[in-house]
Order: sequence, then structure tokens, then C-alpha cells
Amino acid sequence: MALSASKPTVLPPRHNELKDFRILVIDTHPPMPTGDDVRSAIGRAARTNGRTGRAREHVTD
Repeated sequence: MALSASKPTVLPPRHNELKDFRILVIDTHPPMPTGDDVRSAIGRAARTNGRTGRAREHVTD
């Protein structure tokens, strides 16, 4: 008896360009603290994405 893996169905992407996707940025996590250098780099990347027209929302608790 030959074993075979079923081939997963891959759906087409919803968008063709990165700017059309929404981005969730998480820069803090209670069980695993994020260092100041890493958090500031994440913040710079998030601001850059915001300036390029990508949807973004900043939420704090």
C-alpha cells in the first residue's frame, strides 16, 4: 500500500501589493518584555508604514 499526502489547497492572495494589506503591530507583551531598542525600531517601522498609506491603528491598554 502506497502512502500519499493530500495536497493542501492554496487560496489566491486577497491583495497583490503590500500596501493593500492591514498591518497589526504589537510592540509590548506582558509575559515577554520588549527591550527599548527593539520597541523603538518597531515604532519606526510602524510610522514608516503609516506614511506610505497603509492602514494602521495605535492601541494601548
